Amino acid sequence: MQDFNWHDLRIALAIHRGGNLAKAARALDINETTVSRRISALEAALCAQLFTRKEAGKLIATDTGLQVITHAETIESETLAITETANVAQSALHGHVRITSVSFFINRMLLPRLPLFFEKHPNVTIDLVPDGRSLDLTQREADLAVRFARPKTGGIDLVGQKIGALDFSLYCPAKVQNTKAWVSYEVMHRDLPQARWINSALSKDPNATSPIHVTDVETALEAVAAGLGKTLLPSVLAENDERIVKCPTPDKLPSRDLWLLSHRQNNTRAAMNALKTWMQEQNWAHPC
Repeated sequence: MQDFNWHDLRIALAIHRGGNLAKAARALDINETTVSRRISALEAALCAQLFTRKEAGKLIATDTGLQVITHAETIESETLAITETANVAQSALHGHVRITSVSFFINRMLLPRLPLFFEKHPNVTIDLVPDGRSLDLTQREADLAVRFARPKTGGIDLVGQKIGALDFSLYCPAKVQNTKAWVSYEVMHRDLPQARWINSALSKDPNATSPIHVTDVETALEAVAAGLGKTLLPSVLAENDERIVKCPTPDKLPSRDLWLLSHRQNNTRAAMNALKTWMQEQNWAHPC
């Protein structure tokens, strides 16, 4: 086995995370030819095939490739930690953190609070990824994720902390408070706690209707504000919106836990830990 170029491990990581040469090239800001040449050089130096090519140019890591990628992720994390350690030694915290959650949390809950974080840490850069998909922290699609349930996958590689809970209340259009119409959730999202509650309420009232189905709470709020029906909404999102009003209900209302997730190997990074600590200190049950 020959000596290999350490920088080529970044190529392997980018291919694994992107799934093909084109996405790896974009992530690294180089051309596909360079990506192809460097991964071939790495495989030759290691005397091992790291990826197999599938349909449509998709590249899948081999068993050997997965082992190499695991070591490469460790090197990546340690490199970031070394850089941040040096920055801390210069008395100012620097670093780059990528955080993902659903758009409502990013836009309505996190963004209004971030100026307070930047007052403490003006040299930290944060990527905000409002995405309803569960991005894979184990493949570094994000550094931190906020999710509305305890994670069921990720195993020992994920570190999860409950940082709060969101209470839901029933809201109606301010101008049509006695409406029989409901804003409910489309079929792929009917396992959500608020969706189950709404479906139960619909089943109890033979006169109730559900003319519109949504996939997220931001759209649900706008539908209620437009007069299309009533629905459950997080109180922190809806309580200051003058277009809607809270409506009484005798039934017990659901709540959803907020979980902050990170990858275990990232926990030595100073900037990420600073953001984690700050998020743990916030009172997410109340508006900023």
